[in-house]
Amino acid sequence: MVDFYEMAVKAGRQLGYAEEKVYEAFRLNRKKINESVVSGNVLLMAIENFMEREENRDGIRCRVSDFYRDLKIYAMEECGINGRSFPGAPEVMTRKMSEDRSNLEDTGIFFVVKKGKNASYIEIWRQ
Repeated sequence: MVDFYEMAVKAGRQLGYAEEKVYEAFRLNRKKINESVVSGNVLLMAIENFMEREENRDGIRCRVSDFYRDLKIYAMEECGINGRSFPGAPEVMTRKMSEDRSNLEDTGIFFVVKKGKNASYIEIWRQ
C-alpha cells in the first residue's frame, strides 16, 4: 500500500495535483469502502443503527448476553433482519465484532469486552 501511495503521489504530481489532494482522495476512498463493508455486514449494520438510538448515544455497559439479546431483538424488529442472518450466540457476536473492529472504529463505534467473575461485560460507545 505504501508503494502504491508513493506511485499515486508521483502520478498526481505529473497531473498537477498536490500530495494533499492525493491523500484526500485516499481518505475518501477508504470512507466509501468502509461504508460498503458496514452496509454489507448484517451485524455491523445493526450495531451502527442501534448505537444511533437516542438512549444509546452516551454508550452502553452491560453483560454481553444482555447486549446480544437487545441487539438481536432490535435487528429483527427495527432493521428487518432475519434471525438466521444474525450470529447464533453472544460469543460469536463478540468474535465477529473483534474481527471487524477497524470497520466499527472507522464509523466511530468503539468497544471493550471484559471478563468478569461470572460473566463477560461489554462497554460500547460512539465518538
